[in-house]
Amino acid sequence: MGQPVVISLTVPKWLPEAAEWPRCHLISPRWAYFLRQEDRTEVTVAEFTRQYTEQLDGYGPAKIARILHMIARQHAADSLILLCHESDVDRCHRGMFARWLMERTGEIAGELAPASK
Repeated sequence: MGQPVVISLTVPKWLPEAAEWPRCHLISPRWAYFLRQEDRTEVTVAEFTRQYTEQLDGYGPAKIARILHMIARQHAADSLILLCHESDVDRCHRGMFARWLMERTGEIAGELAPASK
């Protein structure tokens, strides 16, 4: 299927093997994006999106691609699976990254179909 790559801030306790997977910190949001610094209250989706987009723009598509290609080479992987462990792509940074990538490069980062039970 591809090499899993962690793009979340933490790995889920229910998936211990994730601790051994490579990470791409360039795509991981920062803890500071979740709380306002002045009053420590949760940020709005718009604020989070702005901060995360600024982060991605700061690194740029070329640098992010270089890191992802390096991970793929190191793990002899034909494809990478970017994991943030949020089930709803429309409510997570994984979906934001996919939209950002499409807007900046035209490249599609598709979603895997959920495993059937």
